[in-house]
Amino acid sequence: MIGTLMKISFLSRLVQSQPLSSFPKVSLLGGAALFVAVLRGADAPVAAPAAAVPPAPAAPAVPAPPPEKPYTGKPIAFAEVQPILKKYCYDCHGGTTTQSTRSGLSLSTAASALKGGRSGKPAITPGHVNASEAIRLIAVPSGGRGHMPQAPRGQPPVSLTPEEIQKLSDWVASGASFDLPAAPAAPAAAPAASTAPAAPKP
Repeated sequence: MIGTLMKISFLSRLVQSQPLSSFPKVSLLGGAALFVAVLRGADAPVAAPAAAVPPAPAAPAVPAPPPEKPYTGKPIAFAEVQPILKKYCYDCHGGTTTQSTRSGLSLSTAASALKGGRSGKPAITPGHVNASEAIRLIAVPSGGRGHMPQAPRGQPPVSLTPEEIQKLSDWVASGASFDLPAAPAAPAAAPAASTAPAAPKP
């Protein structure tokens, strides 16, 4: 209250010391507004500064897969692993399109295997066994979560042998080539024998 009275007294002396005609109309209006503001704010409590909002914690980075030892063996041809895929995988994932295969995954071509199925994870990542979802799932122990291949309902579980898993792993590590050897060229057809009658000799 004392602060308000002191400010009113100061403003009164300031107005009395100058003739009224010396104040422009705009100044008078501004002074009135200032006077009202002083009356309203003199005894108002000072608002405490807003507390600083701590920044949101950054999302944890996705850990990179552990580095793999470079493959030093001989390259594994697709012809060596295709029988394994046909035996265990092609019943469900051997279609030519993602619409004709289970979970949208086809292992019959390089493009479809690299793309993966509906999970969004590539089934095969050439040169990276740890990043290949198909290799991870076939290595899950029988009865484990996600184990592949899935046995038909009512049938005993099916698992690849350690040798078959190793063969597929080496194939991926060596580049996962989907190339098949070219079929041998067909022998040239013999010229057809003429059926026209022979011309009579003179």
